[in-house]
Amino acid sequence: LAGLEGPIDLHINSGGGSIFEGAAIYNAFVNYDKNRGEVHSFIDGLAASAASFIALAGRSVTQEATASMMVHDGQGGAVGTADMLRDTADLLDMLSNTIAAIYARKAGGTAEEWREVMQDGDTWYTASAAMDAKLIDKIGNAAPTPDDDDPDTDGASNLLDLNLFAPD
Repeated sequence: LAGLEGPIDLHINSGGGSIFEGAAIYNAFVNYDKNRGEVHSFIDGLAASAASFIALAGRSVTQEATASMMVHDGQGGAVGTADMLRDTADLLDMLSNTIAAIYARKAGGTAEEWREVMQDGDTWYTASAAMDAKLIDKIGNAAPTPDDDDPDTDGASNLLDLNLFAPD
C-alpha cells in the first residue's frame, strides 16, 4: 500500500489466519481509506475468521451471491503451565472483544452482542444472511448465466472446454 494512491477494490477469498496479522491488515486498509483513497471490499468466495473482519475495513462491503462469510471467537493454542494457559485464555478474550467491536461498528449492536454470536461457534453467513446482519452493504451477482441470445452457448456446459487438455 505504501506506493499507492487512489481507490482500491479489495477482493477477498480467504479462510482467515492470525488475529494479529488480520488486525494489521485491517488497520492498514482503514488508514489508507482515511488518508489516500477509498477502499471498497468484495467477498468473492470466502471471508472467514480474520478475513471476515478484514473485509469490514472497506468503506463498502459487497458479498457475491455465491460467497460465504464466517465469524467465530478467537482461537489459538498454548503450551505451558496452568498460569500460562490462563494468560492465553485472557488474551483470546481481549482479542475477541476487539474483533466484536469491529463487527459492532459496521453492523450495529454492541460488542457484547457480537461476542455472543462469536461464542456460538462458527457462524456462517450467506450473502443474504450477511446483508440481514448488516455486515455487508450489497450482494453481488457472481453466478454465471448463459446468454440466451447467443446460439453458441448452452449454459454451464460451455463454461469449461476440457478438450483443451486432450493430447494432440
